[in-house]
Amino acid sequence: MPKLKRSRTPKQSIVKINLLAPLLISMLVYATTLQTHVAGSFAEGRSKELLLKNEYIKDVGEIQVALNVWGTVHHTGYPLFAILGNLFTAALRPLQVEPATAASLYAMTWGLVALAGVGLLLWRMTGKLNESLMFVGVLALARSIWIHNVIAEVYSMSLAITVLMLVVALWPDPWAGRWSTRRRVWMLALLGGIGVAHHRAIVFVAPGLLWAVWPHVWAERRDWKRIVLPAMGLALLGFLPYVYLPLREWQGGEWVYGEPGTWRGFWTEFSGREADRLVTLPADLNGWLDNGRDVVDILVAEISLPGLILGVAALIGVLIFSPYRRTAQVLVLCAVGPTLFAVAYHTAVLPEAILMPTVLILVMGVALGVNTLAQSRPVWTVLALIGALIWFLILFFLNGDYISELVDEPTGIRTIERLEQLRAELPDDAQVAVMYPWGPRYFAASYSRLVTEENADWVIVDHKANYRQIIADGYDLYTER
Repeated sequence: MPKLKRSRTPKQSIVKINLLAPLLISMLVYATTLQTHVAGSFAEGRSKELLLKNEYIKDVGEIQVALNVWGTVHHTGYPLFAILGNLFTAALRPLQVEPATAASLYAMTWGLVALAGVGLLLWRMTGKLNESLMFVGVLALARSIWIHNVIAEVYSMSLAITVLMLVVALWPDPWAGRWSTRRRVWMLALLGGIGVAHHRAIVFVAPGLLWAVWPHVWAERRDWKRIVLPAMGLALLGFLPYVYLPLREWQGGEWVYGEPGTWRGFWTEFSGREADRLVTLPADLNGWLDNGRDVVDILVAEISLPGLILGVAALIGVLIFSPYRRTAQVLVLCAVGPTLFAVAYHTAVLPEAILMPTVLILVMGVALGVNTLAQSRPVWTVLALIGALIWFLILFFLNGDYISELVDEPTGIRTIERLEQLRAELPDDAQVAVMYPWGPRYFAASYSRLVTEENADWVIVDHKANYRQIIADGYDLYTER
């Protein structure tokens, strides 16, 4: 018997290396597709693909600036994201990391937290480290997850918080001691408050999380006050970072979005009222059907058509036949909210980002389904390895060029180059103000003034500036031809 164990060890090591490969390669893919320069935007156009590409990156330049100068971000503010992001980029500054790269690395760090959380949770539930890791590798290359892990955007943090809540809700330790009902509910409340304060869409996974803890809360319903009241307080703590918004304006910060120093301005930022016009239901049945088809198309683009079919089939199978059916119920309920919101309010928020939890649940469903099959026939582990590798490669080739085009888009760089050309044409003592409409080119120009400071002596204004006053103050006002 000892000889048999020794003879298997090398093979087992090779299998582990092979199973780790998708995860390690996905990390390499992130490193090679990381956005390392100031973002721009694609030329205006009416094609659906072009509009989507701009939706992905149109705010990235703003965030790159905000995360390097203690600025604020557009509604709903994302204060905790901004605070932690500025601390992160400040820590990299002594290492001479390009500020835009540092902002992207910050987003990628949240993405890695999400992937690690999924891997740990699957491992803890199934006891199969290798199978868990190979599906984490697949998840890493889903289109929107890949994109938001290599550009400076808020959604990698949203997914990380969602995953952490799933870890707390589903971690299969006995509900006693460190993981008692009260403590688990309190942890969920704290993370939920932080999550909803960060991005309101996180609330849509709440039904699944509540279903996960409900049986245990119900069992202790006589002490509900000792559970619920502290939970409410912990949830409210998540909104405490919002004091950052008015404090930043009162301190005279140069990069402040809106007017968070006034109650009206703060409420506009906090509530996201600027987007109210986008929060509309479909006008008729055809509108609902169009939105539903678009959601399916998005999920196909995220994980491929075979991947979507496999994910749905796996979740149904786990719900009916698997010992993980209770877990599957929680996962499905967590996916229903974001999916229905994406159908109902398709233009309110980038639906590709809203559907990231749905993509997460589909991949987790496949992992649980494979584990269920492998319990009766170990050959399914080998088949799953082959299938996951094929899935991984499909996503790499489907999404790779698309994402490279996004992160390499040169409008921001060219905007700064044109400012350099203008500087070369003007006398050194010229008082210069340059106007760009609020958007990617304005962000890039502001990046050159506030972050890299190559145009620190110039004034960069947007389309809402008081041009008469600027000229009266002695500035020469320039606009891009």
